Amino acid sequence: MKRVIVSLMIGFLLLLVGVWFALTQPIFTGNRIPRAVTVVPDRLRIHVYTLAEGFVPRDYRHPENLDRATVRDFVFGIWDLLGNRV
Repeated sequence: MKRVIVSLMIGFLLLLVGVWFALTQPIFTGNRIPRAVTVVPDRLRIHVYTLAEGFVPRDYRHPENLDRATVRDFVFGIWDLLGNRV
């Protein structure tokens, strides 16, 4: 009886490991080749400046600046303009 319980526990553990492995491996995603990314230095400089210096101060006393700098308003807006799915 004890041997049967130990065998069932080992089998269940192996099943869990198998399910975990199957769910975490990227084997079903296909052979996707990412498209080439073109970096425009001037555009990048503008975005870095905007995020680093344009929405200051960013703290709890200035929620309007936090909102303007959030992903929702700035970053997602840029991605949407570039045609990326947001």
